[in-house]
Amino acid sequence: MPKFTPCLTNINDQEQDSPILLRKRRETQPAGIKEDGVMKSILLHAARDNAMESRLQAALDIARRCDGHLTLLHGQAYHDYLAIDMFGGAHLMADVLAASEELQTEIRQKMSERLANEAVKWDWRDTSGATIDMLVEASRFSDLIILSRGDGEAINRNVQRSIIGDIVMDSGRPVLVVPENSKGLSFDRAMVAYDGSPEAASAIRSALPLLKLAEAVEIVEVEEKESEYPLTDAAEYLARHGISCQIRELKRARQGIAETLLGHAGAFEPDYLVMGAYGHSRLRQTLFGGVTRHMLSEADFPLLLAS
Repeated sequence: MPKFTPCLTNINDQEQDSPILLRKRRETQPAGIKEDGVMKSILLHAARDNAMESRLQAALDIARRCDGHLTLLHGQAYHDYLAIDMFGGAHLMADVLAASEELQTEIRQKMSERLANEAVKWDWRDTSGATIDMLVEASRFSDLIILSRGDGEAINRNVQRSIIGDIVMDSGRPVLVVPENSKGLSFDRAMVAYDGSPEAASAIRSALPLLKLAEAVEIVEVEEKESEYPLTDAAEYLARHGISCQIRELKRARQGIAETLLGHAGAFEPDYLVMGAYGHSRLRQTLFGGVTRHMLSEADFPLLLAS
């Protein structure tokens, strides 16, 4: 199990919450946002990769809009500083470990400088272990996990899709997957992919705080088999939460459901897309179902996934 070391808590978080401060926070809450319906605890995977800035920008945009707290989780995999001898024994490489700790300190310091003027509450956690295990363990009190689709390299994208799949399935938390070239996250136009499944319903429930911020919401369903829970059920659910939306039934393209969704997204131009994520098995080696996998590969906008 990963071991977490909290540090570098933003000084604003150390203030005591007096009744006056609590009342002031409620009074200054942005219009259209309810205190109990926002994403207050946001978990961001912090690493030195080409996509770090894109997911950081998305995290900052959500934290500002929801008055949320950002936790940056930086981890080091065990195997990075273990050596295996010819007899199968494992040995700690002290020099590699020291270099790793020095790198952690450098990344933490740079991020501290980067966030100094962002007016966002945040803290930093160092941990060790497998990436999936670290994020799943840290997410138990998170409202949202933010990851990147990849860093531009095809092989890394394939690995990242597998990591994303495991985290969505194992954490039980919604995951926002951000393209590596994203410059930030807008909230005005939201597209929801619906198919009557429990996963699609879970994604809609998870996305409520963001959907409440949208000026235009479309729920789309690709014509396939008839569902016990039709598209209108999803629209009625959103209406009860004060969210008006348009519903669209799309004729399935010859290329499949994913291409149908992408084609409609090209016309609607969503800021992000909400969809359920599921596969035929929860085994670690099994990737998402074909639609989710294809969307992760081809979509040029953020995806909010839930299982």
